[in-house]
Amino acid sequence: MRKIFFYIVSTIFFSQTLISQQIDHINGGVFSKRIEYNLLYWDPLYNLDSKRDYEKLFWGNFNAPVEFFFEPSFSGSYGFRMVRDTLKKSYTLEFKQVANFREAQKEAESKYPSIGVSDPFLPKDTLDQIGKQNRENGIKRYEEMKNLCKIESRIFSISDQFAAILFKTMVSVIDNFKARGVAAGILDGYSVTFRTVVDDEVWSLRVHMPNGNALKMCDICKQIFTDANKNELNESLYIKNLNEILSSYAINQKDSIKAINDPDQLPQFPGGEKALLEYLAANIHRPEVLYSSLPIRGTVMARFVVSETGKTGEIEITRSLNPMLDADVIGVIQSMPDWIPGKKDGKAVPVYMNLPVRY
Repeated sequence: MRKIFFYIVSTIFFSQTLISQQIDHINGGVFSKRIEYNLLYWDPLYNLDSKRDYEKLFWGNFNAPVEFFFEPSFSGSYGFRMVRDTLKKSYTLEFKQVANFREAQKEAESKYPSIGVSDPFLPKDTLDQIGKQNRENGIKRYEEMKNLCKIESRIFSISDQFAAILFKTMVSVIDNFKARGVAAGILDGYSVTFRTVVDDEVWSLRVHMPNGNALKMCDICKQIFTDANKNELNESLYIKNLNEILSSYAINQKDSIKAINDPDQLPQFPGGEKALLEYLAANIHRPEVLYSSLPIRGTVMARFVVSETGKTGEIEITRSLNPMLDADVIGVIQSMPDWIPGKKDGKAVPVYMNLPVRY
């Protein structure tokens, strides 16, 4: 049976403000985060480099202030964008979806089928030819599906308040997205793209199987789309949920302040050191892939802040052992319940803690 040993060394010292390190994506699916010029001096006028083929089918040659695009593995894509109606001086959400995905897929597969191989002992030249034909048919099948897909559209007017919070949250999710560890080998599932225009820049984030606030934002956008199909948008609910995402960033930013070097009372995990050890034993896991590879033994050293509100933040690895193990430790610290904060002169203060974890 594997054994993981824990011990804690508390260190408190004065330090300048550090940048908050809320990690959204730990050992998750592949992602791409881009910030580019929105406008170009050549055709097309808008920079569409971050958009895939189906996004261009949906949105054309224009980058909207807010865009959400959802791509499932085995069903049709859908999404929405927010645009300003200059005549009415109001905002609208334009919803689009592929309405005939199954039919288009079936027709394209019938026209450009894949060739199966029942005899593995066929000559190499024959197998190579079959492989080449399948690759060519795959490309043709993809193009045929694009031509066959029918895009349905719906438009809803929204309030300025909802438009403002939707834009602000989209900007915050993209701007604060951070990843740790290594990309997981996830083939199926879904990918989501968030895009927004900030001044003269277009920001985009595409994530396969997101985590953290990116997942929360994805779920909110999916709910908005689902409700639009029922003609029952609930702006007050969306604003509440979007504000929760913004609040998580605000808390992280607020907690990112100076730590003192001589508190009267150290921070304490709820239940004490025994409870902390039990929490770590239950939540620290060596990724299974490492069991089948070279054995890795050693200590991961993490440093983090217990803020004046008891939140954990400012997480960084000061001694690395393996990217997967590092990410495991970060995720466990990030998910900790609120600590009892340290105190100085009777007031709660932020304190740096060192957490060594031996694998």
